[in-house]
Amino acid sequence: REVGIEVGGHLPNAVKDFLGRRSFRYVVMVCKAAEDACPIVWPFAPIQLTWPFDDPAAASSEEEQLARFRRVRDEIEDRVSE
Repeated sequence: REVGIEVGGHLPNAVKDFLGRRSFRYVVMVCKAAEDACPIVWPFAPIQLTWPFDDPAAASSEEEQLARFRRVRDEIEDRVSE
């Protein structure tokens, strides 16, 4: 909401929810662990990118988590804009 995007009510989806049901031109993995765990999960996506952002959930306090979520949100916006 801070930047004008409403995400309330949205939940993450498992990769299995999409495999074989949709095709994608781009797949962006946002952490190195995801790339290492699933290097060929998207065999039919011609462009696969890894943008390794910090994991906000790994912060030690709620205040630090919120600060990291905000920073990563802004970093993602910058990368998409590029």
